[in-house]
Amino acid sequence: MQLAGELAKINLPSLIQMVRNGELTGKICLTRGVNTAFVFVEKGRIKHVESDVAEGRDALLDLFLWTTGTFSYIDCAVESAPQTFSSEEPADRILKEGAAYAEAKRYLDQLRIGPSTILKATGKQSAKPNALLDLLDGRRTIDDVTESLGYSRFDTVRLLQEIVVEGRALVVEEPGGRAEQIVLPEWVISRLKQDNTDVSQAIVQMVIWVDRIKCWMYQADADLERLVGTLEENCAPGEDSDEESSGAIADGHPQPAPRESGSW
Repeated sequence: MQLAGELAKINLPSLIQMVRNGELTGKICLTRGVNTAFVFVEKGRIKHVESDVAEGRDALLDLFLWTTGTFSYIDCAVESAPQTFSSEEPADRILKEGAAYAEAKRYLDQLRIGPSTILKATGKQSAKPNALLDLLDGRRTIDDVTESLGYSRFDTVRLLQEIVVEGRALVVEEPGGRAEQIVLPEWVISRLKQDNTDVSQAIVQMVIWVDRIKCWMYQADADLERLVGTLEENCAPGEDSDEESSGAIADGHPQPAPRESGSW
């Protein structure tokens, strides 16, 4: 089975459900701009996920944030992929965890709260103990605090959202200061304006087309791999023996000797 499309139309949860319902074994390739990720599935269950920056559960959680980009799926053997997900873990649990992570992460992003943010506890009492809250001293970044706790990405984002929503911590320092300035050469700007006078929109359109081209390339690679496999099957060992047997005596009459190379 082969499938390709855009994540804006078929998102990751839908792909996971499709794989589960079909009990498929193969590889899903996802691309968004210059970022690429692979999801390996075996008999309908996720076996391993890897991306440019992470692998395993952290890589999968990040993919729930991808609302644009392209994907392609091909049936293939996945024995060589590591087993970073339990074969007994239900897909519904993964989908629920991914949706909760995406919701919490988007909430924090709207407030510009990230790994480099510094938070300080307000002193508001919590109904349950929270080791993360106890370490928010107004001096260390969230990244520094969570590194010492060893929390998973999902737990860190979930706890941070609860802390901020309940007003138990406030931002002391905005992450990153001024927004990063991107400088483009004049010839690049001129070329972009040929497609759209709004440079920002021209860049967006260019990224969309790059994603589509990547999707077509992955589909072409899959078709080529399937064609090579078909040719190898047709040229499997055993053909030579059949050809040799055709030159043997049939019905008691010897067959003509093979012609020399280059003869008519």
